[in-house]
Amino acid sequence: MMIEIECRCKDGTTFHYEISNRAINYEGQPAILSISRDITEQKRVRRELEKSEEKFRIAAEQTGQIIFDCDLMTGSFDLSGAIEELTGYSPEELHTLPIDIWKGIHPDDAGKFFKEYERILQAANRYREEYRLRRKDGSYFYAEDTGIILRDAAGQPRRIIGTIKDITPIKVTSEKLRESEALHRSFLQNFAGIAFQVDKDFNTVFSRGRVEEMTGYSENDFTSGKIRWEDLVDSRDLEKLHMDERFLQENPESTLEKEYRIIRKKW
Repeated sequence: MMIEIECRCKDGTTFHYEISNRAINYEGQPAILSISRDITEQKRVRRELEKSEEKFRIAAEQTGQIIFDCDLMTGSFDLSGAIEELTGYSPEELHTLPIDIWKGIHPDDAGKFFKEYERILQAANRYREEYRLRRKDGSYFYAEDTGIILRDAAGQPRRIIGTIKDITPIKVTSEKLRESEALHRSFLQNFAGIAFQVDKDFNTVFSRGRVEEMTGYSENDFTSGKIRWEDLVDSRDLEKLHMDERFLQENPESTLEKEYRIIRKKW
């Protein structure tokens, strides 16, 4: 039997002791062997750890993250944080039902994830992975899984501690941006004209389309500064061009639609 007691000294300070009792036979007579040890420092460290864990749990909940601690020896894991918000399962369900949320990784992501997982266990101490994870209602969200591998003295993995957070909005925005960029590239590739961008001094920073076909100069000629657009404008339109440039410098949010005569490169 083991008990913990708190003792108060004469000066008012307190100490915690752990006392273990065991029945033994001493010189032919039944006896009780009692061993006590000072665990005051252990109790203090434990309280500090609990406070730290509570702060971490609250921070995880407020930032929409799940904290997990997986024991690789027993296969058990502990979850805290924004569990229900991300997975749809209550903490009680995950702790009482035979639910393994990692079995909910999207089939298209599972092969890559588990292959990488094996590599991580063999050769890494930190990792960051992304995959789609199934919620209780069957829908999926994009998860960012970041953690560390704790190893024993022989270098064998024993625990994984990490966080899971929902990065769906970031992934959706990134995908829309890629689609927009693809449409933009397709438009420029098929545009029967020239699209360009200049800085505040009207130096070319970007040009696409039928640049060489229409001007005789390459896109690099313009972006390198070798040729400026005003170099191609017919002298009869230069004054109008310079007036428009001054207007745009004074009114940077304005839009102009103008026509200028362009002189092609002489071959």
